[in-house]
Amino acid sequence: MKVLILGSGGREHALAHRLLKDDTCTSVTVVPGNPGMSKDGIAVADVSLEDFDILSEFIFKQSFDFVFVGPEDPLEKGIVNDLELKGIKVVGPTREAAQLESSKAFAKSFMSQFHIPTSKFKIYTSSDSAIAGLKEFVEGQVVVKVSSLAGGKGVVVAENHAQAQKAIEDFLNNSSCQIKTDKIILEERLYGQEISAFALYDENGFINLGYARDYKRVFDNDKGANTGGMGTFSSDSLVSKELENTINREVFQKVFDGMRELGTPFKGILFAGLMLNGRSINVIEFNVRLGDPETQSLLPRLKGDLTQTLFNQTHNKLNHSLSLDPKAAVHVVMCSKHYPSIDGTALDLGH
Repeated sequence: MKVLILGSGGREHALAHRLLKDDTCTSVTVVPGNPGMSKDGIAVADVSLEDFDILSEFIFKQSFDFVFVGPEDPLEKGIVNDLELKGIKVVGPTREAAQLESSKAFAKSFMSQFHIPTSKFKIYTSSDSAIAGLKEFVEGQVVVKVSSLAGGKGVVVAENHAQAQKAIEDFLNNSSCQIKTDKIILEERLYGQEISAFALYDENGFINLGYARDYKRVFDNDKGANTGGMGTFSSDSLVSKELENTINREVFQKVFDGMRELGTPFKGILFAGLMLNGRSINVIEFNVRLGDPETQSLLPRLKGDLTQTLFNQTHNKLNHSLSLDPKAAVHVVMCSKHYPSIDGTALDLGH
């Protein structure tokens, strides 16, 4: 099979590398890709993800068997809606279903409506109302989140109300802040061990793909600003069978049922960020695609024909043909000096 992956990061590189190990995969092309992929023998093509008509013309010309959407931005813009309307098979959710990630306000309201465990929260549309709402939270126990997509950098775990207030004002009012949003979510801070859980959905159900743990703070010893992820590991030690059953029942199944009830069935990859505390779980957030950098530690452990599984998913014939290697996998991120700057500071890798 010929596969097209959309994206340009380490996640897409790791996915292409993994698919090429399958006997059913004859070729993988990544659009737009990056120079590191070319050095690794992965085909890339300079095709814009902004113009869906040009992209679909390229897909038809190359006769790809299916398309895998890597990043969140094209999903929010409705790339799956557009390609499916043209008869192209795609792994990824529609624009409407992608709101589970593109709108944190939608996701939190959805979790509340369908009884998916999550932290106490309130949604605000102005800085004045959000700052006034801080009094409903214990000092040092509040998390400030933007509702919009923010590349993993729209979260501030505030040590005090003054820090929370500054975050609110920056996100909503500060023109030099690169992250823009029309809604702010205040959440009660959760404690425990954080894990990332992944599932693949079609119209008939889902399969659990496995787990990883990422470390978001930019400095060692869990210090500094939140990032998109500084490194991850994946191993069998993260989740017991009993806990996996709970995650499947209380999170993945409820998402499947709830999205169908809303008339926006979820298909594609669901990434649930979870906080574990003993036997209890709470959803921190949803993402509607593979994580970066979690993909880089999870996919090397997946045994079986992933290409065939993804192809089956696009035809709503998903089956349980994958398993996890008992060996653990670790991934470490290299970043620029000023990462994760949100104030316009140049990010320089030094080469």
